[in-house]
Amino acid sequence: MPPLHRAIRCARLDVAARLLDKYQADINSDYASKTPLLLAIELRYPEAIEFILRYESVDINCCDFGGNGILSLAVTNGSLAIVERLLRFGSVNINHQSPNGASAVFHALEHGQFYMLQLLLSDSRTNVNVKNYAGQTPLHVAVRRGDYVGIQIMAKHSRTDVNCVDQNGDTPLLLAVKSFNRGGSIQSVDSLLLNRDLNINHQDSDGRTALWHAIKHGDTSLVELLLRQNNLTLNDVDRWGFTPLARGVENESILLVKLLLRQPGISINACSNDVVPPLWAACCAGRYDAVTLLLGQSSIDVNEKGPSGTTPLQVATINGHSLIVSALLHHMS
Repeated sequence: MPPLHRAIRCARLDVAARLLDKYQADINSDYASKTPLLLAIELRYPEAIEFILRYESVDINCCDFGGNGILSLAVTNGSLAIVERLLRFGSVNINHQSPNGASAVFHALEHGQFYMLQLLLSDSRTNVNVKNYAGQTPLHVAVRRGDYVGIQIMAKHSRTDVNCVDQNGDTPLLLAVKSFNRGGSIQSVDSLLLNRDLNINHQDSDGRTALWHAIKHGDTSLVELLLRQNNLTLNDVDRWGFTPLARGVENESILLVKLLLRQPGISINACSNDVVPPLWAACCAGRYDAVTLLLGQSSIDVNEKGPSGTTPLQVATINGHSLIVSALLHHMS
């Protein structure tokens, strides 16, 4: 171990000063992929960091062998005093990203260092919407982790873009709803909905909205939460022509269909030839309860054709859904 590194490790700053001032030791010398500054951060040794930063030749933006910057390392080590000191250093690269795209903000989230996260966010130099290798912002990461506190902090911050998309075209809200059946929480979705700039109707690369995915999951509480939002649109069509209602009638949960049918502005029939009629979808899937609900709507078009060019009666007959065939014939008589 070089003398300067040994002096830092042994807390002998007097020796370190002599090595630097009298013997012109290299303050940026590397040993085991660590400069003296990186070593001091690893040791959580604020006095040594203060001492080293007094030298103008110090490389404030050095990295460890993994490409992590000094702020990321300080955050990872839980060194609040060191993070505060480094942030006062004007030339520190607060947005340095490691090879996987993680900056200090990402590390603060992933290690649950919420005070440090707020400290970083309070600095105007921090890019709060920086993206990692997956095109995800810190808010995306908080959502993916199901980190309710992290989501609240990020979503409330004035510079956070709550509608930023990742490489899959997902906003944080879409990511939260899509992951709902994999341990996601309604609190995560609710926290995002509190942001006034949120685009609740953003469509992913398949043209599907948060409501569409909530219907797919079949969770009543999640669907009800979305339906309470004033600016929600109900009839967005995905790339295969399915609206949330057309998707909903394929589910086994008839309650979701009832919820949708009670919404003002819901389109019971297809609005164009490219849209799958909900009645046709229900007949094709053999959902008798959904068919009877739709037939009870005064404006239902029982002859609207689906993607195959068949009517609801024809597709029900082809698929052998005899009860549905009887219900359709009774309605048409």
